[in-house]
Amino acid sequence: MANEITVELNDEQFKRYQIMQENGLSIGEAIDLIFYLRDHYGVRNDQLLEERLEQLIIKKAKLEEEMKNTDNDLTAEMDVLDKLKDTAYDFEAKEKILEKEYSPLDDSYEMKVQAHKRGIKWGKFFNALR
Repeated sequence: MANEITVELNDEQFKRYQIMQENGLSIGEAIDLIFYLRDHYGVRNDQLLEERLEQLIIKKAKLEEEMKNTDNDLTAEMDVLDKLKDTAYDFEAKEKILEKEYSPLDDSYEMKVQAHKRGIKWGKFFNALR
């Protein structure tokens, strides 16, 4: 059983109606297609939003972990500063604290080069050129 509807179309809508007729698409098929697309892509949009939400939750957890690590580093720095404040005017004790906390475990490349330069016997070098 087919139902009939009378509609008023503006010029743009009428042009689109003519294109539909040229392509063999009826109004009923167009309505079915609209609802199918709405249902299909509405579900897909929900899935995309859920996936994006999961990504953001993971990113939030990583950032919270970084903040925790930064807080731990800051706490360690504050402990050093507290030790320095506690030593009052004892500069030797402060120097030892700073050396202990901030001395590099291994010499850097630059430090090794400087040490090597200091170890060169320049007198022997210039005598060898004569």
